[in-house]
Amino acid sequence: MHNYLITMLRKRYVLLLLFFFALAAPKLTAQSLAISWDTETGCQLYETDGPRKFLADIQDGPCLRVCQNQFVTYTLIGDTSTVLSSTWVVTGGNVFSSDNLSCAVEWGNYGAANIQVTITFADNTVHTYNMCIEKIQGPKAEFTILDASQQPNFYACDNQDVYFTNLSNDNGSSPIVEYYWNFGDGTTSSAQNPVHSFLSGSYNVVLTVTNNCGCSNMYMTKVYIGKDGVEIYCPSVV
Repeated sequence: MHNYLITMLRKRYVLLLLFFFALAAPKLTAQSLAISWDTETGCQLYETDGPRKFLADIQDGPCLRVCQNQFVTYTLIGDTSTVLSSTWVVTGGNVFSSDNLSCAVEWGNYGAANIQVTITFADNTVHTYNMCIEKIQGPKAEFTILDASQQPNFYACDNQDVYFTNLSNDNGSSPIVEYYWNFGDGTTSSAQNPVHSFLSGSYNVVLTVTNNCGCSNMYMTKVYIGKDGVEIYCPSVV
């Protein structure tokens, strides 16, 4: 995310300017306010063949981008000393919590959205600001295991290779650029279809896939290894 910080700072500066012109008044209170946020996303292009290689940022649209179903907190910054009250209204998501200076939002499924804040100042002036949101669709993570008993529970033998088959797809969104496996035993992998061996026990194996807009999805399956309370035939290795 090479130009991410620059892009974010640029957006926040633009919002500050928008506040300045949209809320122009003799008082300085409205002019010195801006909205900041703790999370956003940006899409990037990568090489499709060979090792992952960054090519360029995909140009942003007129709306702030977030991933679908993402939690984001929006905060009024600047001179907030004369803010008497604020009312936050969200479309395309749910307000998780809010107060005079901030609003935590859980955005819904991908598509267009909006967040509006109406601010009443101590001198009884009222100003309203709208910000459009573009919710980016995420990928779908899924995998299965070869040479093991089938779902809903997978059974395999200890100290033998377990072959994971990645069934993830882009879900009609942007391409998947990253795979992250957590095998539940302290080890991880970034391979698309890893091979892993376990000691006897049970493990929650989690696959997280991320697309080139930074949106992720997780899939988890419990794997039972060896004879730890499970009736399974494990041939000896000669």
